[in-house]
Amino acid sequence: MMPLELPAVADGSFDYPSRQIEVAFAPREQKIYNGKLVIKSNDPAGDPIEGDTEFTKKTVSVLGRGSENICPQAKAINDEFYVLPLETVVLDGSPSVDQDGPNNLPIEYEWVITSRPDGSVSQVVESFFMVQQPSSGGPSDDLSTPTAFFFVDVPGLYIAELRVKDQFGLDSIACDNPAVVTIVAEPQEAIQVQLLWQLVEEQTGGMMGGAMGNQMAGMMNNMG
Repeated sequence: MMPLELPAVADGSFDYPSRQIEVAFAPREQKIYNGKLVIKSNDPAGDPIEGDTEFTKKTVSVLGRGSENICPQAKAINDEFYVLPLETVVLDGSPSVDQDGPNNLPIEYEWVITSRPDGSVSQVVESFFMVQQPSSGGPSDDLSTPTAFFFVDVPGLYIAELRVKDQFGLDSIACDNPAVVTIVAEPQEAIQVQLLWQLVEEQTGGMMGGAMGNQMAGMMNNMG
């Protein structure tokens, strides 16, 4: 450890300077460990060091316990949704727990779409920029919160996973226990026409098509 220097204290002052020292220890077994932190200094009030007339020492007792890190458990309030295309889904992992975590909770909640129908480009977001137009997207999912939003942009089957992590970096994927949420999007009508288009700039500088990422869905009744 590099030497640390503290400013001198004026006579009669009780405003003693201090420095924080971080001590790291990796236990090998699940048991109680006792240790000592020896601080060598030129403080005349310290304990003498045999054979050393220049420095003294302070001894601080340290107590630690080795324990197994319990896997965080990812849980979702709803594990199945049946919705219409172009609707939104609230993904909520607030039931997740970490038995040895702060307040018995994980410190990170990550929602990931692991499977989606062809043509889907929607992303999990923390909120929507425009609630009335969720296709416009929103800010990225905040990993410190258990909730997220998802815009179901095309019909089909979606699979979402909640992956939680504890303060030691252990996540529910390593423990093979993510929360899996199924989203089924089916139109009410027999035929659904959904048009997707992108912004195209002509050589003359004009614009063709709609705004990038905008979507329009028209419902047509079964003529049969």
